[in-house]
Amino acid sequence: MAQYSKLGTIGTLTDYLTSIPAASVTVTQFGAKGDGVTDDTAAIQAAIEFVKNAGRGEIFFPTGTYIVSSPIIFYSNMIIRGNGREATKIYAKN
Repeated sequence: MAQYSKLGTIGTLTDYLTSIPAASVTVTQFGAKGDGVTDDTAAIQAAIEFVKNAGRGEIFFPTGTYIVSSPIIFYSNMIIRGNGREATKIYAKN
């Protein structure tokens, strides 16, 4: 099988294609506010479920403070990203 180079590593074409997210979403597309006040639990979980149903993908948290009131369930084949430790924060509701 032919070999292809991806970011300095060698792998098969299948490895390269499966590394591409099937779905790439932001939690704000599902209603998360990230304002430090709104309970964003349902919106975050909806984004996760969307990516799960796509088979794989990336979930992005824009700059903000996201409040969750119950556990968030993550699955395999997901990449979770934010704008950095000081820009994107997720806190449990007290």
